[in-house]
Amino acid sequence: MSAAGVGVRDMPSAQKDETLQQIHRNLLYIGQHLNDPQFVFAAAGKETVAGVSAEIVDVSSPDVSIRWFVDPSNGHVIREDYEAVGRSGPFHGETDLSDWKTTDGITLPVMHTNKENGKQTSTAESTKIEFNPQIDPKLFEKPPVQNAASPSQ
Repeated sequence: MSAAGVGVRDMPSAQKDETLQQIHRNLLYIGQHLNDPQFVFAAAGKETVAGVSAEIVDVSSPDVSIRWFVDPSNGHVIREDYEAVGRSGPFHGETDLSDWKTTDGITLPVMHTNKENGKQTSTAESTKIEFNPQIDPKLFEKPPVQNAASPSQ
């Protein structure tokens, strides 16, 4: 990772683990594993979410544990509940998913409203979705280690 004033260094293991967990909680990641026998999808009742009588689905695997609240009228996951770790330590996370759009035949939410321990912390809106775009491989090369303490030449 690279940070201003710190330079380039390895990501702390706890941060790396949580980033990987975020990827494993992603709708697309889980969707890619629908037929994976290590993933278990269990009906867990109903609950009203944003005025919708949502079906609850618990998703678990060796790498993920998340609760989905699904709108039965269209199959959209309208809320996710999960445990995560942030800068202040462990927290209960909740993400409301809305404003679903279809791109290349795949329908995804473009609005994510996030809460930590019941308090809204952020919103994220996707303004453009592309599948398999061409990406410059140099973006994934680790930059040379910079020594933040060395004087400039």
